[in-house]
Amino acid sequence: MNELLHGTAAWLLTFAIHGMVVLVAAAVCCWRLPRHSGWSLLERIWRLALVAALLTSTLQVFVLRTASLDLLPVAAMAPVPTGGAAVGELAVALMPPAAAAAAPADATAVSFDAWICAVAAMAAVFGLLRLLRAERRLRATLACRLPEDDGRIAGIAARVAKAMGLLCTPHLSRCPALATPVAFGWLQPEICLPARADELDDDALAAMLAHELAHLRRRDPLWLWGTALLQALLPWQPLWWVARRQLAHSAELACDSTAARHAGNFAVAQCLLQVAEWITGRPRAPVGALAMAARPSLLRARVEAALAWQDRKAPRRLLFWPAAMSLCAVLAATVPGARWLPAAELTGHDDAAEHGGPRAVRLALAQDYEQLQQQALALRQELTAVPFDPELQVLLAQLEQRLQKVAKLRARLDAVLAQQENEFSPNGTTGETNR
Repeated sequence: MNELLHGTAAWLLTFAIHGMVVLVAAAVCCWRLPRHSGWSLLERIWRLALVAALLTSTLQVFVLRTASLDLLPVAAMAPVPTGGAAVGELAVALMPPAAAAAAPADATAVSFDAWICAVAAMAAVFGLLRLLRAERRLRATLACRLPEDDGRIAGIAARVAKAMGLLCTPHLSRCPALATPVAFGWLQPEICLPARADELDDDALAAMLAHELAHLRRRDPLWLWGTALLQALLPWQPLWWVARRQLAHSAELACDSTAARHAGNFAVAQCLLQVAEWITGRPRAPVGALAMAARPSLLRARVEAALAWQDRKAPRRLLFWPAAMSLCAVLAATVPGARWLPAAELTGHDDAAEHGGPRAVRLALAQDYEQLQQQALALRQELTAVPFDPELQVLLAQLEQRLQKVAKLRARLDAVLAQQENEFSPNGTTGETNR
């Protein structure tokens, strides 16, 4: 259990570092790319950013073990006396060395690993509850939808689906609670149209259906829920928020491009403007569905992109993924992170600590003190059993002097350790020593 907590905490810290590095690298790459690179390359970069952060942190912690930050649990640290040694610490100090080494450092101490895992678990629970709430809201919004019975809409959808190379037309439905069409589902894909969809002419309706069919063909709902789940499990990572926003933007531009290829760029721009009028003053599309013109802030950029669209094939970048995998290997080997130390290595740390430093001195004094106490007790018992012997009395007096000397040394060591602990602990309060 301790190894599981330790490995999880090391991975969380490493992923936090790698996620920020990948986020900055992806943002710089997208900023420095020329404008004619297109949305497809930007989309690949952000998808790679999502995969790279997970891949490099996992490789570094569990496979390569090349991280430069050693993560040690507080429970593996040596006990530190404070002030005038409490009764429990005095008992640990007077016990045999083997028992003292096996004794827990502090029964009330909570390990650093446990704190990290507990905070991450609470954040994940909060994120999952938020995601479940969004899904329930989506289901409640779409609960009143009915199968599409308009022959004109069904005919245009079948024609566009055939032109796009789809084997069958996804299920079509109509929902009066929606102001914009949405595409959802990856096991059972479906397109739900708003109540005013029949107001569009044939070209604009073909553009709308081609846009939503492109979402389903590209498996955008699967990417949407995948990124939403990652964001819910690790909401403290800014990479998810930025990458998800950029992926949604590039997905909309890609689907607008597909719609322009099958219905014309002017039809796409007209459809965007008309749908934008429908959603004015209405709530946004439910989370978990891909909606056309659901974000008015991107409307101008999408309309301009649709009007400037030209039918040309996207360049094939055969070297992108080999270069991306090489970059992931370099990041996993060079970017710092928290190193996971198994139980055997943790024991090795404790053994090394016992051969030097304050803990070794304290254990040696405890061992010496116990031996002297045992010898003094044996001598007292012998003195009561035999007649008065001056030589034994001298030996007993010497032992008592040595006991007093060892007790003074222990007190001085306790004072020095307590002073160091007060200097390194925050607000001058005593606590665990820094690692």
